[in-house]
Amino acid sequence: MAKIQITLVRSTIHQKPVMRATVRCLGLRKIGSSNTLEAT
Repeated sequence: MAKIQITLVRSTIHQKPVMRATVRCLGLRKIGSSNTLEAT
């Protein structure tokens, strides 16, 4: 399968809890962190 690289470019401060949970589940923690996931 194809792979996608995801990078966090903006802070999750002032975001809804659902958005914060999504970012955490994608494996992103700090601004500039990136993760490579399989495209589904």
